[in-house]
Amino acid sequence: MKKLILHANQLTPLAIIAVIFGSCVASFAALTVDASLSHTSFPIDRGAMLTVTVTGESRGGDIDLPEIPDIRFHQRDKSSRFNMVNGNISFSSSQSFLVEALNPGKYTIPPINVVVGKESAATQPITFTVTGPGQQRDSDRSAADSGLQDVAFITVSKTGSQYLGEVVPITLNIYLNRQYKTDISSLPILEGDGVVMEPLSATPAQTQENRNGRSYHVISWNTTLTGIKTGLHKIRFRLDGSLLVPLDRQERSPLSSFGSVFFDDSFFNDIFGGYRSKPFTISSPELTFDVAPLPAKGKPENYSGAIGSFDLAVSASPVEIEPGEPITLVTRISGSGNFDRIEPPRLRDNTSWKTYSPTEVAPNRGQQQDGHEKIFEQAVIVKNSDITEIPPLNFSYFDPALKKYITKTSTPIPLTISTTGTVFQPGETTAPAKVQKKTAQQPTVIDRLAPLHLELGTLTPTYEPLYRKSWYLGTLAAMAITCLGAGTFLLRQRKYRRNPLLKEQQERNTLLAKDLDAAQQALSEHQSQQFLLACRTAIQNQLGRRFRLQPHAISTGDIEQMVGKDSELSKIFTLAQTALYAGTSLSADEMERLLHQLKKELETFK
Repeated sequence: MKKLILHANQLTPLAIIAVIFGSCVASFAALTVDASLSHTSFPIDRGAMLTVTVTGESRGGDIDLPEIPDIRFHQRDKSSRFNMVNGNISFSSSQSFLVEALNPGKYTIPPINVVVGKESAATQPITFTVTGPGQQRDSDRSAADSGLQDVAFITVSKTGSQYLGEVVPITLNIYLNRQYKTDISSLPILEGDGVVMEPLSATPAQTQENRNGRSYHVISWNTTLTGIKTGLHKIRFRLDGSLLVPLDRQERSPLSSFGSVFFDDSFFNDIFGGYRSKPFTISSPELTFDVAPLPAKGKPENYSGAIGSFDLAVSASPVEIEPGEPITLVTRISGSGNFDRIEPPRLRDNTSWKTYSPTEVAPNRGQQQDGHEKIFEQAVIVKNSDITEIPPLNFSYFDPALKKYITKTSTPIPLTISTTGTVFQPGETTAPAKVQKKTAQQPTVIDRLAPLHLELGTLTPTYEPLYRKSWYLGTLAAMAITCLGAGTFLLRQRKYRRNPLLKEQQERNTLLAKDLDAAQQALSEHQSQQFLLACRTAIQNQLGRRFRLQPHAISTGDIEQMVGKDSELSKIFTLAQTALYAGTSLSADEMERLLHQLKKELETFK
């Protein structure tokens, strides 16, 4: 009897996948512990992040860090996940610790021992250097950044020279090479003194760009910088992230030992491969932010610190009044600049006016927003009936483009004051109003105010508490049911996150029920072709989910390799495939028998 010998490079990829997954027996990975430090050299006022990852057949226990003189560990994040690669089941948990140094010097973190069950493992020692405050060597930083230029880098638009308190718009771009798998864990951070940055948006613009023959994913923020102290300030932007580094090929593919270039294909690297997370930090080139003081020459007396380019608009309502009637003065300041330093122009108290402090109001919907307009309201009262207009208001600001102070003046607002009524007298806190005569039967009536009620009116005999009202009890019951349902849903989701196999099993069950319902529907309608198609689809879906293959691409030969040529599933699939192409029709009894056998085989296979 001749033996059939097939070399590895003669096998098709699909056949190899079927053999590997068909013969795969789940096994558990051995316990391993890995530790990494985000920076091997850092100043004493910054610290570094220590990440300890435990991988094994069960979730890792507590990590007991060694005691090191002048070093403190502060626990930060903790996460865990489940992995199943090529039949190897493992649990991995990671804990992050902030490393704080009390004194500069050179330190070593000794091996960190972790015991899980009867197994134990230890990390490699880690040596790092702590420098004085802000004394990290630029050469070290540049060397680290240069090694990451192919992975990620930061660009910042030019700033030039600006004045104290001036808002300077900039564009901050993060370039991530699309050839690498990267994860950004935080927003960019501004490093430097004397300069503040507007908070960055959590939803930046994202585009793609080609630079020097490489494709990059670009994350952009349009923000502003403001100098709060004069002088030359050295600043830079820093970003923390992690790079998913693929394992060595010998570690990644169990088929590398075949010695064929066929198994070096990236297709098998993706199936058998794995990645480990490597923290990195990138920094932008150092920038010099030049902040000059505001000129003293030509500075107006009413200048409050506004810098930019603004417009002034003043309105009043009503403009036809009686003496003592209040007027609302609305001041709008729009444009671009440091709106946080803007103070409204105001009408001052004098012999003709009684004024109150201005208050800021929010713009109405549809008007300018996003910090490009401020609106103030001020209440004023005319003291003198001879007043014919509201005098102009002045607003001063410094224009950095023109390098000089600008004063905007509003136009006078005409007023019409009625000659009837009583003139407001100085010292009165409220304006008097015309009063009608009182009679014994008529209450006092004041113009533009609701009359006072002189009778008590109808009293409510009793007050029913809320807890006795049916609508209130119904609302509480509905809220309780909603909270219970939400809690059940969250617990269910948490259960699936902790056990991916359970979630996958449920998805397979749902898909199987759907496919069998379709076959039952076709049986009840005596649709033979639809019935056979539903049977074939059910087998493809279940085997595709089990062996991680595209269901529609599974053929008769694939199924014979997966479950055997003599299996019932293989026979049913072959029958359905043949009948579909031949146009054969099945009787109701044949379809009933076939559906019963299919349910039995798929339930057993599940």
